[in-house]
Amino acid sequence: KAAPEEATYLLLSQTRTDLNRLFIEDAGRALLWSKQRYFERSNKIDTPLARKIKPKYKSNQFAKIVDKQGVSHDTPREIRDAFTAYFAKLYHHTPSHNESNQTLLTDIEGYLTKSNIPHLNEQQIAALDSPFTEEEIREVVKELKPNKAPGPDGLTGQYYKCFANSLVPRLCPLFNTLRGGGGLMPEALLASVVLIPKPGKDVQGIDNYRPISLLNTDIKILAKLMALRLGPMLSTLIHPDQVGFMPGRQAFENTRRAADLIWWARSRKVPSLFLSLDAEKAFDRAEWPFLFRLLERAGLPDSFLALTRALYANPMAQILIPGTDPTPFPIRNGTRQGCPLSPS
Repeated sequence: KAAPEEATYLLLSQTRTDLNRLFIEDAGRALLWSKQRYFERSNKIDTPLARKIKPKYKSNQFAKIVDKQGVSHDTPREIRDAFTAYFAKLYHHTPSHNESNQTLLTDIEGYLTKSNIPHLNEQQIAALDSPFTEEEIREVVKELKPNKAPGPDGLTGQYYKCFANSLVPRLCPLFNTLRGGGGLMPEALLASVVLIPKPGKDVQGIDNYRPISLLNTDIKILAKLMALRLGPMLSTLIHPDQVGFMPGRQAFENTRRAADLIWWARSRKVPSLFLSLDAEKAFDRAEWPFLFRLLERAGLPDSFLALTRALYANPMAQILIPGTDPTPFPIRNGTRQGCPLSPS
């Protein structure tokens, strides 16, 4: 347009044609690569298969919620208040069960003394007790998924990946300070909670939702560091029957064990039965005094216990309901679904 000559116009047209051809070739390669990956992995227990069978959830809108007393709530504010009251009670279901209750602590100690809790060896304790390094933190930051929903501070994994050179040297001394018993600001421990409906359940039932905590990314980095250190040692502490969340163990092992037991009972004509038990709200009802005493009995060093206590020192949560401002409430029991350390 600046120099409307025919030669310039022809050159511009040719350049546009070449650029479009490159775009088409690039799209063709991407499509071919996608087909190849799908062909290679579609019949395996892998991401493509999981995506195909994963149910499509509706958008997180709530038309009506019925609380435990049978009262219906149908405005966004009422629904928010109902969920907040329900989860505030769930996460503080037994106020007397705290570390100032000496009777409770005595009962816990008596139970653990009789339970013959496995103990880490000196080498494992030393590995858990060593300070964090910048290299460890960088590896965790590299593995962050850039598009995961952030916590209340709004800082995504992509932010930490882009500014790793500036952030990692600051995170390392912070995390190591916590090993000595330091604490975190209350804002750091605030989590936004999104509610996922449980498959096959009535979506109007207030207890038919799974709370997923959206933690601040720096807290997830710390929790992931702890989980990576503790993970290889879990087989020392956890019975072989437990296969969920255990590195190196698979769910089919228990399926195979059940099939073997059925065969054994039938071949020897031994009257038998299988009993399936499900702990309701297992993540949410875990009591901290018991967990902390259990970790001590297992031999976890004081520095690791201090890190764990820092993550559970007055945490807060807020339920996200479209069309309302969340109301924070304290958490006094349970482990957060969405925290990398919780399964461990």
